Amino acid sequence: MLAALSIGIRFPNSSTPQNYHNSDATWHTLLTMEAFGETPASIHRFLPIVSLGNETDKHIRWGAAIPDEYGNFYYTSFSSAGFVAPYIFTTIFNMQRTEQSLYIFNSLLLILSFLLTARLFMKLFNKYLSNMLIVILAALIYMFQPEIMHSQGIVYWHHSLFQFFLLLQLNFFINLRNKVCFTLFMVLCIIMPYIEWTGFVSNAAMAIGILFKKPDDLFQGKVTTTRKAKVITFVAVGLLSVLSFVIFFLHFLSAVDFDVFINALRSRFMARNITTQVSLLSLPMYYFKSFGALISIVAVGSVILLLSEARKNMVELIKEHWIIIFVFIFILVENVIMVQHAMLYSFARMKGVFILMYFAYALIAALLKVIEDKNISIRYSVLVVFLIFALMATFNVYHYTRPNNHYSWDVPYRITNAQIADEINSSFTHDNSILVSPVAIRGYTNLLFNRGINVRSAICSQLVHSAIQREQAYIVNLDLLLGQWNMNEIFGFTVYEVANGVIQQNDNGERLSPFFVTDNNWERGFSKHFPVFLMPNVTKNRERFTIGRTIYVADGDQREIVFAEERGVFLHVTVSGEILYPSDKKFPSDLEFASQIE
Repeated sequence: MLAALSIGIRFPNSSTPQNYHNSDATWHTLLTMEAFGETPASIHRFLPIVSLGNETDKHIRWGAAIPDEYGNFYYTSFSSAGFVAPYIFTTIFNMQRTEQSLYIFNSLLLILSFLLTARLFMKLFNKYLSNMLIVILAALIYMFQPEIMHSQGIVYWHHSLFQFFLLLQLNFFINLRNKVCFTLFMVLCIIMPYIEWTGFVSNAAMAIGILFKKPDDLFQGKVTTTRKAKVITFVAVGLLSVLSFVIFFLHFLSAVDFDVFINALRSRFMARNITTQVSLLSLPMYYFKSFGALISIVAVGSVILLLSEARKNMVELIKEHWIIIFVFIFILVENVIMVQHAMLYSFARMKGVFILMYFAYALIAALLKVIEDKNISIRYSVLVVFLIFALMATFNVYHYTRPNNHYSWDVPYRITNAQIADEINSSFTHDNSILVSPVAIRGYTNLLFNRGINVRSAICSQLVHSAIQREQAYIVNLDLLLGQWNMNEIFGFTVYEVANGVIQQNDNGERLSPFFVTDNNWERGFSKHFPVFLMPNVTKNRERFTIGRTIYVADGDQREIVFAEERGVFLHVTVSGEILYPSDKKFPSDLEFASQIE
């Protein structure tokens, strides 16, 4: 019931246009899912492709992504696991790939993560607390933390999937004496780093923890001594972690260049790690944003504990569970290494909930033990505990769902964006046009138009040449304002007609041409030395500018076309008479014919 409540009150309403913290992660995932379906798997090999399937979507750069030989671009900061999982889910259930379907997949991860969280803490505290209390608290704490509601909700990224697998690995870790759990734990040592880089840190944490496990807490198989079994297991975890990286590495090399891939990995790591100009002292503040109410309760509970006899019970619990406490804390080292990423993308902080939950349970167990030792009924104390965490959950839900909060806010322009996109797509298709943006483009805008979009500060000759080569009649320049998390606002668009070579008018009322050359030999497309002018080499112009036709150059000045030659993207047109001296405002596309083609 609590799970249904947590999921239901946050379900994204498509009729209410919103942006939200880290929304670029959700839209990036949706873009790659869509690209999986549009490009043959034999080409993308289920690598994190960001190029859509039409031929005109290829060879368009996308952030720091790197290309393959077919012009597809691939995102290299993470493996494909986080993209493939929701793609398979939506494919199996025949769901459209939208924010809502991704939310449903993420909510399934939330429920499974809650169940594993409850099981984990039942194994740790079933000697001290009733299973019912542990489960109820797991629901109230885990499913109603702002960061969990967000990053296993409307925001999906690899960390959302990793959270589930991390809990699975932790459950196996505390039960390594069991052969099946031991085997599955070792399998996860390959899977975890492949899903998300924190997997290398969690593997290291648990490998160290294994060295300190009690003899009866580790499956030994045919190994004769516990010490030897620990060392072998420790080394095996390390080797499996290396194997995971090798799989990640070879998967990318099946499609992209070695040197390009290595440079991309290095640059992305350096952009997010501890060497960036970000203070580690700010990191606790960001944790408070994610888990503020829970941190406050644990802090107050710790003060009460220190002032009571319960501190001795707490010490005993820490002695008993110190290995798992070490693992919970060590996992957070990844946030220190990649501190800039942890501050910018809050889903990287989700794993911080486990150490906080541990101390919440430990405080409750230690305090209730004191009450029980005094032969006082703990019924009312348990009720107080329940009320405290129920109030915390209510507080968190209120602040998470209230209008225009830290996590989400209204953006009415999403409605007008869709209207403008429909208007553009109805006239300017993949086949007849190229889209251009002056600001960075990511998944939201790509999927809004369902196509690749070139990023240029203005329409340039390179784009014009590309349009000519592809026989595309238009270049559509989008008027965009860079939005938060790359959810850009569209104000309008300008159309460049490739055959005419000019934009008739820009916002300043000027006539522009990124096509017609001005240099030592040419003036706005007219030769300075011969009676020659340039036109875009497209079918329309080849049919119009033919030998024998007469054109008006200026008042009373008529010239006959004596030669027309194709030279790459240019059509060189030679006319009779002297060198052409058009007015300052004229381009070759302004020339008029003496008679129309029949």
